[in-house]
Amino acid sequence: INYASDKGYIVITKEVSAQKRIEKETAHLASELQNSLLLMNQPIKPLINDILRCKAETPISSVAKLMTKRKRKILFVNQDQHIIGVVNDSDLKKRVLAQGLNTDQPVMNIMTSPIITINKNALMYEAILLLNNNEISHLAVTNEASDIIGVIGMGSITGLQQNSVTYLIKEIEVAED
Repeated sequence: INYASDKGYIVITKEVSAQKRIEKETAHLASELQNSLLLMNQPIKPLINDILRCKAETPISSVAKLMTKRKRKILFVNQDQHIIGVVNDSDLKKRVLAQGLNTDQPVMNIMTSPIITINKNALMYEAILLLNNNEISHLAVTNEASDIIGVIGMGSITGLQQNSVTYLIKEIEVAED
């Protein structure tokens, strides 16, 4: 452009960094959603853990020691070879410690019953729905004969999600920023 006998240039710039950031975040969210959907349709079988049991008459103090020794957050209560209830860390904290309960009492006094179960062939999203809808941390896993064969916890599912490729990529991206 000529202006008062001087030559000049008009430069038009466009801010593209915000647009690129939005595109990158959109692609990341789409990828994360696809991975989450794939994860939710995976079977729970790989996450099933063995159960820890005790008799209904076992003192609460012995149960706490056993759970600590075995590094378990949940224990199933037996009576006459049948599982009749469950005790977890939260039960010990809320029903025993917070209430100042005598720990010589039998564990059946503080157990949760009935037990919420899920079939061993269920999918991850079904387990998450049951856990959330019942506001519990663990599900007893049953076989075709409805026998309890294992346990799955929200911690296992969360751990699986945290070990997914999407989670690792996200952590790397946060570290780079």
